[in-house]
Amino acid sequence: MLIVGGGGSGLTASVVLADLGVRSLLVERHATTSRYPKAHILNGRTMEIMAQHGLADDIYREGAPPEKSSAMVWLTSLGGDAPYDRKVLHRTDAYGGGALAEEYAAVCAQRHANLGQRWLEPLLRRHAERRTPGGVLFHHELVGFEQDATGVTATVLDRGRGTTLRVRADYLVAADGGKAVGPALGIGMAGAPTFTHWINLHVRADFSAFIEHDDAVVNRVSSLTDDGTVEHCGVVPMGPTRWGRHSEEWTLMVARPPGAAAAMDDRAVVDLVRRTLKLPACHPMEVLSISRWPVEGTVAERFRDGRVFLVGDAAHRHPPSGALGLNTGIQDAHNLAWKLAEVLAGRADPALLDSYEAERRPVARRVVDRALYSAFNQLAITAGTGVSPAATPEWNRAQLTALFADTEDGRARRAVMAEYFATNRITSRHLGVEIGYDYSGSPYVLPDGTPAPETDPLGLRCVQTARPGHRLPHAWLERDGRAVSTHGLLRPGAFLLLAGAEGGPWLDAAAAHGVDALRVGHELRDPDGTWTSLRGHGERGAVLVRPDGFVAARQHSHDDPHAWLARALAVARGHRTPTEEGHRPMTTWDADTTEVLAKLKEYALGPMRFMNVLSCFELGIVDLLAKKPGLTAREIARTVGGTESAIEQLLFLPVKDDLISHDETTGGYALSGLALPSEADLNRVVPWMDMIKVICLRQLYYLSDSVRTGKVVGLQRFYGFDGTLYAATAENADLRASWSAMMDSVTDFIDEWFFAHFEVAPGARVLDVAGNTGLGAILTRKFKPEADLTVACFDFPEKEADALANFRAHGVAEHCSFIGGDVFLGLPTGFDVVMIKHFLDMFDHENVLRIMRNVHAALEPGGQVYILVPIHPENLRDTNSVDFFPAYFLGCTMGEGGPQKLSTYSRWLEEAGFEVTAALSQDVATMPPDMVPVHGLLRATRK
Repeated sequence: MLIVGGGGSGLTASVVLADLGVRSLLVERHATTSRYPKAHILNGRTMEIMAQHGLADDIYREGAPPEKSSAMVWLTSLGGDAPYDRKVLHRTDAYGGGALAEEYAAVCAQRHANLGQRWLEPLLRRHAERRTPGGVLFHHELVGFEQDATGVTATVLDRGRGTTLRVRADYLVAADGGKAVGPALGIGMAGAPTFTHWINLHVRADFSAFIEHDDAVVNRVSSLTDDGTVEHCGVVPMGPTRWGRHSEEWTLMVARPPGAAAAMDDRAVVDLVRRTLKLPACHPMEVLSISRWPVEGTVAERFRDGRVFLVGDAAHRHPPSGALGLNTGIQDAHNLAWKLAEVLAGRADPALLDSYEAERRPVARRVVDRALYSAFNQLAITAGTGVSPAATPEWNRAQLTALFADTEDGRARRAVMAEYFATNRITSRHLGVEIGYDYSGSPYVLPDGTPAPETDPLGLRCVQTARPGHRLPHAWLERDGRAVSTHGLLRPGAFLLLAGAEGGPWLDAAAAHGVDALRVGHELRDPDGTWTSLRGHGERGAVLVRPDGFVAARQHSHDDPHAWLARALAVARGHRTPTEEGHRPMTTWDADTTEVLAKLKEYALGPMRFMNVLSCFELGIVDLLAKKPGLTAREIARTVGGTESAIEQLLFLPVKDDLISHDETTGGYALSGLALPSEADLNRVVPWMDMIKVICLRQLYYLSDSVRTGKVVGLQRFYGFDGTLYAATAENADLRASWSAMMDSVTDFIDEWFFAHFEVAPGARVLDVAGNTGLGAILTRKFKPEADLTVACFDFPEKEADALANFRAHGVAEHCSFIGGDVFLGLPTGFDVVMIKHFLDMFDHENVLRIMRNVHAALEPGGQVYILVPIHPENLRDTNSVDFFPAYFLGCTMGEGGPQKLSTYSRWLEEAGFEVTAALSQDVATMPPDMVPVHGLLRATRK
């Protein structure tokens, strides 16, 4: 693992990955950690992460005591002698301090911490270096990188020696603030571009004579300077050994338009700050550093590019209002790290890594919007005082004098001002934003059908729930006589199953799957009933928690705990389907179930049948046959466009439904049922069908175009891919996920039948053509363990890493291998058996022959090929027939091909030089009533 960037996010990633057993190398271009204080508030959610990895105590020890950082205070100035100087405009409890402490403690066991990055980053660096000796390199700069299907190759410059080193890593985590990696990948930032610049002064000074309160985490000065201008300055105590008003070091922050900030030299900045704060000219103030940085409100267009992931400021940037930036970056790293660890260990599917963007980008978008709103809301404070930057100095002085006057008008003004200031509580009180975000929309969370709780639109409060996708609720439990938070039960990198008092069966299931498990009511006690009120299940139920502390799934009983837990873990780890054990298709169904499943089948077929028939009208086939009955598919294709094969596929359905007749002797087509309706009837029906097409369908909208062109036009229009769905799945995660889920369900039902007829000699060499990511090879070893077969999976080279990972995960790496290539360009030779499953139906006659001739060359003389393929029945009027596939293949996946009759495939195999020795089709009586395809199996020997 290569981490680029040694700030808060990058160093956190290094620490967390090390705790999860993942080796990493961190490179940072600067020689040291930040010399600027920068961000300083670590919220409760971040401190939960720090506690999980043994960092919280050190941070609390070095940071401010809670009583010294519990409020935000607005002042008119620090010095000065005008009647409105050194006045408190407003104060409010902040970040869980003061009166907020009980509310915050109810939802989080960890309090906020206050420690600037100048001191936090060295602390994180020490922990990272302790965990990964030699794996943290400062003064080393990434100067180039490239990625391929199996990893990232980077060039790193040692800026001290001037030498370079080559680094090869499985993945790259970009925590570089967006300075190098994101731009190199062409990843843009969407949102509000730079609209102001902050100028930060880090100073050493004693301000205790000017500040009376001792609990402010931030002081905000809104000053009317002596020359009558309105200025603002943040005054933030930074410790590091004394805090509050006696802090030795401070950050002083002013904002300026981008051009103005660049034009100010350091002396002008210091003069501006002194003038704003009204500090006496003689008061000592040592400037330690001055930094200028642009303020924007943007989110990266994508958080992932292949094997590269963006975290922290590389992924999102916004004003410091609300102290959300560093926290969000640390939480990015935490979300990503456990997923990388699971994938690298072979426990999770690489598709799980897609959930990083799916989960974290919406959170980042919400945080950026919140920070922007909070920043712009500062304008309300100025308005509340009655002053205006556009007004004259005389006006502004009069307004402030009146504001603090001991008069009825003054009291009224202060009451109105308090209302303005009340709107600013969203800046330092936002539990719903800090802790209340959720991942319930993630594809790798198993929903339980319960509605989401109502949330506070202002984000002030956090509503705790154990609903899947939400953060594990905090509740105090008792273990071995000692209090422990629910989050204190989480081990780094481990899933946790929290069950009810009657959850004994869950313990056995958890042990079988390597999951930590505890029962509330046995190993744990719930002394005040908080957890019981939040968990959302009874004593027989359980909640599965991910390693990052978010609920993966929830179950209300333990009727089949092993099966449910297997499924929940499969979803949480990106497999998205249950594990094979314990999941076998049923072979009998009662009458009521049959009726329901049959209806579901019809619903699934509806759009396919609809577009298939409508396309006959749109292509002009109906009009053509009305005028010229008896035309063959080739003759129709010459008139309306497309190929003979495409027209045959399209007409299977109307022939089956007696809308069009087909003379198999002459090959001619004619209208049958469609000859009966009047012209008026058709003029009414066809526009209605057209409306359904335009409004209701997406990819199948372009079925007619796909027939004409032989390309999947909808695939290009909606996803930007020219080619086949099969090729597009290699690049598009959404398509791949949908395709894989469908293929897994098909495989789960059909492969046992296939391998029951798969007869091979012991020690045979087997080639699985179009073997995807190795499932066919794995199943071959599973169903034929006694044969001691060696199996090679052949597919696009991009799938090699996933396949090899799958082999390792299933313990078959010694017997299974991967060969990359293109089936149309040739296959490796020297095999005894070739198997081709779920593949030939994608291609037309010509391309099937090309593939099979390459298969012929791959086999030793006398070698066998086994083919599994969906088929059309020999009698097209059979109930299980052609409803689904023609439209699906022509309009959604290939633009060509489609299943054929078993006799047709047999004939094509003979053409390719094979002798067919078996041709079997499934027994429909054993199929679920909702199952669409009937599969055929062919065994053939090379002549």
